[in-house]
Amino acid sequence: MKENNRIRVCHVMLGMDVGGAEKFVVDLTRTLQDVEFFLFCLDSKGKWYEDACVKGRECMDTKVGEGWYLSGVNQLVDFIRRHRIDVLHAHTHRTHIYCVLAHLITHIPVIVTFHGSGFGYMRRTLLERKFMSYATVRMVAVSEATRKAVCEKTGIPSRKVAVIRNGVDVRHFVPVESSDKVNIRRLFGIPEKAFVIGSTGRLSREKNYKMLVRCFARLRTVYPDVWLIIAGDGVDRPEIESELRHSGVSNYCILSGIQSDVLPWLHAMDVFCLTSLTEGCSIALLEACSCGLPAVVTDTGGNAEIVKHNVSGFVVPVHDEIAYTESLKLLHENTTMRKQMGSESAKIVSEFFTIERTAQNYRRLYREVVGYAEH
Repeated sequence: MKENNRIRVCHVMLGMDVGGAEKFVVDLTRTLQDVEFFLFCLDSKGKWYEDACVKGRECMDTKVGEGWYLSGVNQLVDFIRRHRIDVLHAHTHRTHIYCVLAHLITHIPVIVTFHGSGFGYMRRTLLERKFMSYATVRMVAVSEATRKAVCEKTGIPSRKVAVIRNGVDVRHFVPVESSDKVNIRRLFGIPEKAFVIGSTGRLSREKNYKMLVRCFARLRTVYPDVWLIIAGDGVDRPEIESELRHSGVSNYCILSGIQSDVLPWLHAMDVFCLTSLTEGCSIALLEACSCGLPAVVTDTGGNAEIVKHNVSGFVVPVHDEIAYTESLKLLHENTTMRKQMGSESAKIVSEFFTIERTAQNYRRLYREVVGYAEH
């Protein structure tokens, strides 16, 4: 085990655009102060490239990345040697491949975090994952559901995959006072007494925002005071805008675009919504729950490990628009239920999902890996 020098960990990412894995890297590097972090991106820098608290960062030359992996792996190997990296930390299937190939050259240990179970299940991908597991010293899943899905699909024994859940800064994501909520809504042009549902995150297919829009439209036919906030951006924005127009509710929805801080948008909401087709351990959901919002989520990935059904919100089957809408109706009609569930949401996050708890679990993992890697 290293005693005199701090462990040097390199996160290997595709890029640092807005997303759950990227936010995880930013938060972990800011929180875990006794580890020296580095960042290597394969594709592009992205919005959060400069936000990670790292000693060194590099984005691979796009020309190098074309064709066979070898040239790109050599650039990663050079980065490893220049910065005397102790541990490579992969976060996606392709970054995992690069890390394993670099490991074969440098013998630097590799760990991988599975941020979700929505990866492709082509035979080649599954075989690659199984093969790479033999060259990976530790594998981590962000939820029990993710571990189960990964192991069932790949054949990797569950004993080889640890669970370290994501966490958020509960000192930043705090409930809002009623008077402040009113002022925030005024700023956004939302009626003070509206019932506001919303979501934050990347606008991508797996988040299934079009279902949320349809449920919102159903809700407005009964309660004309309902508004919708979607804070984020992504490739699915045009389709979401089309669904809003088709449903006739565009005038009551705010698509805010990418936000450097989603806290004010969460504070404008009464209920947080997640209609995902697949999830790992949603950081967006954790942030909302930490703010004391009840949540209505689909039963996929680790959602049910965060939201306790009938306690801190509702967990409904994926694609079940009727059940989803009925859950929102219950929360609209019962202010006391909303407050109680919101309070439970904040308690659950503060007990089980803080970034400090997550960081210390990774700290132990890194120290263990470096200890086993010493010769």
